Amino acid sequence: MPTTPAASGDFMHYLGYWASLQSFLTFSFGWSRHDRGLAWLLTQQEVPDDPRFALLEAVWGRNGDLERYLEWCLHVGPQQSAIRFLDYDAVLSPLIVDGALSIKLGAIRREMQKTPPSLTPHGKHLEGGDHVKGPAEREARDAGHLRTIVDSPLRAVYVHRHFGGWYAGLAGAATTLPPSSRSWRVDVFVRSVGFLGTYRKSLTTGLWFSGRHRYHSVGN
Repeated sequence: MPTTPAASGDFMHYLGYWASLQSFLTFSFGWSRHDRGLAWLLTQQEVPDDPRFALLEAVWGRNGDLERYLEWCLHVGPQQSAIRFLDYDAVLSPLIVDGALSIKLGAIRREMQKTPPSLTPHGKHLEGGDHVKGPAEREARDAGHLRTIVDSPLRAVYVHRHFGGWYAGLAGAATTLPPSSRSWRVDVFVRSVGFLGTYRKSLTTGLWFSGRHRYHSVGN
């Protein structure tokens, strides 16, 4: 996993550290509002019972970088900080943060005025999501293959050859699944990476996500 970039670190190390966080929140949790999801997470008394939250804490949380990334999201505003994948284009309202978290974010803003820009997400091309949009690109070299599991109702497997375009490919291929009042569960594999998780399409947001729906909802 990426490590916290030092002031003397190169650009790609820095970009990889923040862009991997941005991509993880977008394409695993299915969050379109990273600010909402992180504000919820950072006000929980305990780390929620999901190994992905443990990973967030181990890589970015222990150095306070989840708060730094949240401060960046609030700085650029929800319209810019939300990752635009597929056809999601909601009108986004600002998030108001109160209490102890607000005080901590205020301290981060003051710190940033004295800190080299290379230590923060500001000004490092994260605003438009260009460095993490690969999974949502429609012009994929391989459209992927979706197969239903005959002896398991509402279960399917999706396999995509390349990392680029897998999320868009999943959403497109899933339109061929028989309609149901309950969500299909699709095991997603990318051959160059491995198993990415079991995905569902939210009946409320219309977005594909992995894990519990309650953890998807907090970031939308």
